[in-house]
Amino acid sequence: MDFKVSAWLLLALLSASNLLQAAESNIMMIAKVIRSGTTMSQVVFFNSKNVTTLERCKEEKRLGISYGWREFNHRFNKKAGQNFQVHYQCVDSNLTLSKWSGATRRKYKNVYLVKIENESAVISLTDSYMACIKKVRSIQPEESSSLFCGNSNQAITSS
Repeated sequence: MDFKVSAWLLLALLSASNLLQAAESNIMMIAKVIRSGTTMSQVVFFNSKNVTTLERCKEEKRLGISYGWREFNHRFNKKAGQNFQVHYQCVDSNLTLSKWSGATRRKYKNVYLVKIENESAVISLTDSYMACIKKVRSIQPEESSSLFCGNSNQAITSS
């Protein structure tokens, strides 16, 4: 009888520990959108309460690209004569950002420096796109998939 109570108590503690770990991290998919004919990128941060692990995010990315998005449902508007590339990455971050809506007409006025190492993202708000590029170039010659700037219409809601 004592063993059963101890086992249930241990299970309860492990569950609580997992919930606390999930609350401390924020799994998200970052989309870097590069429009042809421009040197500036846009960045979109997708997250869902149903995607709580990097493995689940990568599965959503794989299925979304191949068959259609389920959790990170989105569509980027393509202007006539303009092409773009989208690079997706699943990361863990300690920040939470507001929801993205491609349908809104809000300007992409926030500029973020995004640094990704070992599937963990550090996202910093910068004063301007030029200030962001200067920060990148102080670290390395050009932007890369692990260090880049992007305009966004999303705001940091918690850190």
